[in-house]
Amino acid sequence: MCLVSRKVCIMDENLGSDELTCLDVIDIQYINSSGGGFAQNVQVKKGTTAKQFIDQKLGEQQSGSVVYDGYRIRVNGQTAEADKVLENACRVTVTPVKVDGGLCVV
Repeated sequence: MCLVSRKVCIMDENLGSDELTCLDVIDIQYINSSGGGFAQNVQVKKGTTAKQFIDQKLGEQQSGSVVYDGYRIRVNGQTAEADKVLENACRVTVTPVKVDGGLCVV
């Protein structure tokens, strides 16, 4: 796998400065299998861990209340530890362990 990153520079006018802030970023593919499910290419700061990324993504969907117990997190098909550092071109998959709404008929 190629570990390539690039710099993205932004000017944050809210900081009251004309200076550019530059970050090394990598591209990853985020696959969310909960609900309707979707896949998207995402740029993240180089050095981002699986936990940091999932906090950000699941927090967007659940108003900041992240519950890890209900999800299986994989990086490139392998179960990921929270401190796993994401690399360029990796696939991050988030799958709910249990899907609500099913009815058991006996």
